[in-house]
Amino acid sequence: MISEALVDILIPSFNNPNYLIPCINSILSHTISRDNSRILVINHGAKEIATLMPKYRNVHIISAGENLGWEGGLKLGLEYSKSKFVCFLNDDTFIPYSSSTWVNRCLYDFKDEQVAAVGPTSNVVSGFQNIFYDQIPGYYAPLAPFLIGFCKFVRRKYLNEVGGIDDTLPGGDDFDLSIRFTKAGYKLVINREVFVYHHGFKTGERLHG
Repeated sequence: MISEALVDILIPSFNNPNYLIPCINSILSHTISRDNSRILVINHGAKEIATLMPKYRNVHIISAGENLGWEGGLKLGLEYSKSKFVCFLNDDTFIPYSSSTWVNRCLYDFKDEQVAAVGPTSNVVSGFQNIFYDQIPGYYAPLAPFLIGFCKFVRRKYLNEVGGIDDTLPGGDDFDLSIRFTKAGYKLVINREVFVYHHGFKTGERLHG
């Protein structure tokens, strides 16, 4: 078991160092209060991936031994984490310097005890989290019917309460978890002061075209 942090950032990755390494570098270089968080990379791919990565502080590599998929990777990562909050993060994301307070801002929304999950805005994301919703005059709705899993902060207590990660799903786990949270009476929040860049579909394109 890895020592506890306030929030663990779980990044499942399958042979994607060209995006994973910049993703980690952006977190470490552009995040204020880094000591509050720790990065857990769930490596689904070749053992050599770990040797390609620099030796980071507060970054731990968890070897899956096989490709468990996104949901399976999250489930394995959660076994190594006891943090009060976790962040599910795609390996093809990038934290810009302008979002240096992204962790603190998203965690702040959990001051409301009814909030189960918080997500940022992005360039490649569906629904209300897309930055182009800012084009609608007067639009500002922090509560959301669902949150997309490319970057999502989750209260661990409520995640366990609604049954955790369902690794039997072939996709759509983020919608499923959102439905379970809302059915349990909890809130989903979009923090529109936080932007996380998302390249989008990089692993899927490589594997499936």
